[in-house]
Amino acid sequence: MKILFISAFFPYENVSHAGGKTVYYYLNSFAKDDEVTLLTFVTKQDFDKLDHTYPYRLVPAKYGYTVKDKVLRFIMSKATKYWPLQKYCGFYNTYDEFLLKKKLAELAREKYKPDIIILEWTQCVLTRDLVHSYFPDSKIVASEHDLSVVGFQRKVKAAEKGFTDKKLEDLERLELGALAQCDMTFFHSREDLKRAKNMMTQCKDKFSSIVPYYDDYSTVEWKPTTKNIVFFGALNRVENVKSAVWFYENVFCKLKDTSWKLILLGSHPDEKLVSLSQQDEKVIVTGFVKNIKPWLQNCACMIAPLVMGAGIKVKVLEALSAGVPLLTNEIGMEGIDAENEKEYFHCQTAEDYIRVLDAFFDSEDKLAAMSIAEKKFVKSNFDKEISYERYRDSLLHIAGKK
Repeated sequence: MKILFISAFFPYENVSHAGGKTVYYYLNSFAKDDEVTLLTFVTKQDFDKLDHTYPYRLVPAKYGYTVKDKVLRFIMSKATKYWPLQKYCGFYNTYDEFLLKKKLAELAREKYKPDIIILEWTQCVLTRDLVHSYFPDSKIVASEHDLSVVGFQRKVKAAEKGFTDKKLEDLERLELGALAQCDMTFFHSREDLKRAKNMMTQCKDKFSSIVPYYDDYSTVEWKPTTKNIVFFGALNRVENVKSAVWFYENVFCKLKDTSWKLILLGSHPDEKLVSLSQQDEKVIVTGFVKNIKPWLQNCACMIAPLVMGAGIKVKVLEALSAGVPLLTNEIGMEGIDAENEKEYFHCQTAEDYIRVLDAFFDSEDKLAAMSIAEKKFVKSNFDKEISYERYRDSLLHIAGKK
């Protein structure tokens, strides 16, 4: 089977973001069984990785490779800065489309004919009609890391700057329209799968899901020797910064026991978080940590008090796989059907977090049982290898190879 992946971001080994890790995992899994080509956008900071050897054919669309490219990108990006001119709701600008067309044309001139084309991320899903115009005989599959209209809806509701009802209406029309035209869509979140089936009942038979990649920490033996509360993630991302600050101000500062420590674990910490650690010695910002297992093994619990975001949260799966007691909310558990009080602590309000933490060590037997239940839950419901086998089997059917 010939498969063409089209990715908005370069999915190399040790890529920092969760979506890139998922693409990397499935891309390399397919490359073991099939003839795979990757057409991916590559930014300047990743140019050094183009010299590596990959088990698939790499077709890079390079951003700013020459001075001419930089000037062209600047002009084209400015031309589509304003919403009425944004063909892809701001996910792609004219320069992105120019690069994609250039690479698609190169492949078409070679008489390259993939059986399956997988569009990674909403950015690429929105280009479905463009891709189809170059490869009309190929089956086109959408890989939806998250249903973007959901995250956009939350930002509109929160009255965030730049997010309006009109833009949401445009995005719904484009994203749902593109998904309707794809031959199959695989959602990375089961919650997004449910939403999409409800929103597009006529397409529900073309919708399925895959397990996102996560680092499996099932070998961790949770033995809390500290009173550390761990928050884990890229600490320069807006949603993580806002969530960590919210937790500190509304929960951490109000706990009865003052011996707790808040560990902010992750790379590129925002200055707001660094400032917190300078003001309060009980807040520790680690920066990049190569091996987080010791932190998970010795901490009391992990938190994911997310105030914004959409899609499945990989850090939640990683915490559950390690058997670390987890406190999180509805956003954190999106697409993860774990049971409250058995496999995690559901905390929707600041008062919920305070209640759980103030009584945290009252029942060590309950915590030990929860640790075991978490690991069993992840193993039973989020097996990556089984997910790949089902994913490939579906593509073989779509391509008429099985």
